[in-house]
Amino acid sequence: NRGRVWNDTEEQILRAVGTLAGSALAREQAGEALRLSEERFRNVADASGEVIWEMGADERISFVSAGCLAVTGYTPKEIIGLSIDSLGTRPEFVAAFRAELQRQIAAQGFFRNIEHHMLDKNGRVHHMRTSGLPLFDAEGGFAGLRATSVDVTPEQESAAMAAEAMEALRQANGELEQYASVTQDLAAQAFAADRAKNEFLATIGHEVRTPIH
Repeated sequence: NRGRVWNDTEEQILRAVGTLAGSALAREQAGEALRLSEERFRNVADASGEVIWEMGADERISFVSAGCLAVTGYTPKEIIGLSIDSLGTRPEFVAAFRAELQRQIAAQGFFRNIEHHMLDKNGRVHHMRTSGLPLFDAEGGFAGLRATSVDVTPEQESAAMAAEAMEALRQANGELEQYASVTQDLAAQAFAADRAKNEFLATIGHEVRTPIH
């Protein structure tokens, strides 16, 4: 009704309804933005080939990207909630990782390219390279880690094969040098024998010719 005049109570109700509607719309938009942001993050994480993960202060995995399946054989659902000690890793692997992690964080506040080992679901050893940073709560207390890990097993295996090939080549070169040395000795002996033979024949020829003359 165009001619209607709203009283104060009705205006307050309308303003409240408008505020609630605006808040609901803002929350919906914020939720959609968060969903899109998380979706983009997951897409990048999955496409990168790296395993992106987070760990709480209790050393239990709170988030892991889908890339963990290709590396560990475990799905994210199987991993989330587990401690790093129960992820199929050997105690010495975890101890070495913790020691280097603490050393780098104490020295520089983050960690980069920590080389470590882990076991997959089938017990196969993987060579990993991990980088990340510690997380802190509002009071400055340690809240966990956020990190990325990449499986460098093919790279390590290629390096090992290259090292083996170089060692084999070095041994082959050594054997070739020995063979060349032996060949040179044999050639020198053959030359000396041929010269001795020629000298002997020349001497015999002279001794035979002298009585005849």
